[in-house]
Amino acid sequence: MTHISLGENCLTQDLLQRQGLTNDSSVFSYMHSNIRLINLILADEFEHFINNHLFYKYRDSHLELVHHNVKTRRTQASFKRKIERFQNTLKSNDIVFWYHHRERSALTLDDVFDAFEEFDQYSQNDAKYIILRREQKTSEKRFEHTNISKFNLIKCFDDDPWKGKNYAGKTFYNHFNFLLNEYNLLNKL
Repeated sequence: MTHISLGENCLTQDLLQRQGLTNDSSVFSYMHSNIRLINLILADEFEHFINNHLFYKYRDSHLELVHHNVKTRRTQASFKRKIERFQNTLKSNDIVFWYHHRERSALTLDDVFDAFEEFDQYSQNDAKYIILRREQKTSEKRFEHTNISKFNLIKCFDDDPWKGKNYAGKTFYNHFNFLLNEYNLLNKL
């Protein structure tokens, strides 16, 4: 099974690597973006993404690459390799795409599901999707798993803000371990 992070930020990639589910990052792993923007990029086969020397602006939307110096040839070459690897992965079998939908995102959950329906046309096989959404509404740390066909929504309830000293959602690492190791999430897809 191949696990691919679609962002929307680097937390998703970090969680996958900590669990040993992937060693490779995708073109979307370490940027702030959203699934609608990813669909725009895929629709024109990365043409504007590659040709934009700063990588920051894409049509009317913006990408934020917080971990890369996008002006260097080395970084641009790295992204070209990631793009090629991502395009090849879309043709492979047994893929799980992971996405972190932030509670404060401009996209509603309905928007996210609609965008993933659109994204699904780019995957040539029966991919699965896991959407992690943090709900900062309770001090009780728990999760809810809702399976809708190939889409799996995991609502993570936690009162610790995922910013500042807890910028990477480190308080959720143990709960993510539980989801994979005790709840056996991957067997329930």
